[in-house]
Amino acid sequence: MPVASRTRMFYSVLEAQFMHAIITVSSPGGSMLIPVISRGVKHPGLSIAAIATTAVLLVGCSATESPSSSGNSGGGKANIALVPGGPNIYFAPWEQSATDAQKQFDIAKVSYVVPPTQTFETAVQITTLNSLASQGVNGMAVFPNGATALQPAYQRIIDQGAKIIDLAGCTKQPTPALFCLATDVEAAAKTQTELVIKKMGGKGNIVFLAGQPTDANTVQRQAGVEAAIAETGGKVKLLQVVSNIDSPTAATPAIQSLLAGSADHIDGIVSTSYYPSVAGAEIWSQNSQYQRIVFAAADSSPEVMQAIQQGAIYGTMFQNSSGQGLVAAYLLNRIITHNCTVNAGGPWKKSALTDRLMDSGYQFVDSSTVADVIGKPYGLPEVTKKLLTEADKYLTCP
Repeated sequence: MPVASRTRMFYSVLEAQFMHAIITVSSPGGSMLIPVISRGVKHPGLSIAAIATTAVLLVGCSATESPSSSGNSGGGKANIALVPGGPNIYFAPWEQSATDAQKQFDIAKVSYVVPPTQTFETAVQITTLNSLASQGVNGMAVFPNGATALQPAYQRIIDQGAKIIDLAGCTKQPTPALFCLATDVEAAAKTQTELVIKKMGGKGNIVFLAGQPTDANTVQRQAGVEAAIAETGGKVKLLQVVSNIDSPTAATPAIQSLLAGSADHIDGIVSTSYYPSVAGAEIWSQNSQYQRIVFAAADSSPEVMQAIQQGAIYGTMFQNSSGQGLVAAYLLNRIITHNCTVNAGGPWKKSALTDRLMDSGYQFVDSSTVADVIGKPYGLPEVTKKLLTEADKYLTCP
């Protein structure tokens, strides 16, 4: 069996059996990253040392059959990785996007690699990126854990010949990243808050359920919420910001505590993160006394979709997760294989972090439109088609 086939088989076994580990092993042909993604259960009888030993045996069989890193120079083959900040449902569609992009755009390789850190630790993400670079990955679309923390690692990898773009979140300029492909999160949060205010009757108190402090999007989303509230001229007040609760264990108790102490004073809640939205949808569905509070969620969990259908919550802000992965792979492939560069005069948007933002789109879904999106991949397919049609406007190609 060729080493590539053995390697793919080994990856499948690992992904099915292990969680939260990442191993880099060396061979005469280079290094190999063993990412273990949270999609299976631990195997009680196999140790990390055993995995590493097996990996060395597999990779070391033939140096000549290892993936070539010659694609690191412009015009070569593209070996692209879509890298989130850690395991989170929002990023899950990128796995299918990687498969679709490789086939649709005839890219040599596109992979989806999840750093094994539930808390989105920057150090773990950097280790993952370095390991990918050592394998000859020459194009990376990365959700950055922090606005500036990854920049030195970006620069080291770029100096080795790779191309890096920010995906779903932006690093702060000046940054080595070529550009940022993401939701205009400040504009989306402002729109979401404006809709909640209108539903509230134009007055009252709002609570903002924010994301992780390390998420570069969190500050921008809060700015959008505050901007919408400021435009009411004092008729609406930001009662409280509850942050660092975007996890399955933190979200529910945080919202329950909030309601226990302040429910009578809250008229609207804006959630811009996945797990607080799931928790809110479940609580509102099970407790009709809270349904007078206008709750606007984020993303497309089954709990949120069902709560909208039932009328328990107002709606949810959709982003274009699947489209982000597809468009990112397309652009990186063009840059690597066609020697394209960034078009400084392209139709970029500006944000608080970057003036090279390619907005991947957003759309608010309520009871009138929820039936159109239930059961479909999380994304905005019409927006994605438009982005792909216009993608080359952001590049200058020979």
